[in-house]
Amino acid sequence: MAELSDAAWLLVVGAVGATWAAITDLRFGRVTNGTVSAIVVLGLAVRGAFGGASSITWGVMGACVGAVVSTPLYRMNRIGAGDAKLMIGLCLLLGPVGACYTAAVAAALAGATAEILQRRTPPGASVRVSFPVAPLIAVGAAIGAALATLA
Repeated sequence: MAELSDAAWLLVVGAVGATWAAITDLRFGRVTNGTVSAIVVLGLAVRGAFGGASSITWGVMGACVGAVVSTPLYRMNRIGAGDAKLMIGLCLLLGPVGACYTAAVAAALAGATAEILQRRTPPGASVRVSFPVAPLIAVGAAIGAALATLA
């Protein structure tokens, strides 16, 4: 039986964590700190065990990309704190290249979702729409990971 590589372990951690975050966001309307903490701790452990300091540095650079993308959205009240932390945690797993793809795909999905929901809003009603973002971040991370492996 073949052993999993560091990239495969990072994908497993990301897939399980992102799926759990999406489920809790859809069910309860929030992403828990425990979910994000588990993603970050396991991601750092896998990066440290397989790649050492250079792999951890690569992951931190990805987390920085996630922070640059998600912090302004959080500050403008467009996403919740849990969504911002989830983006940062998943970007830690993907590194800076995967983080860029993840941010682009998640933003496109969120923008399209907001546009669809706004068009369905009756005339005269509030134009501000609210919807769970963690599932869109999870899908963005999955597509971002696939695109990063092709790049």
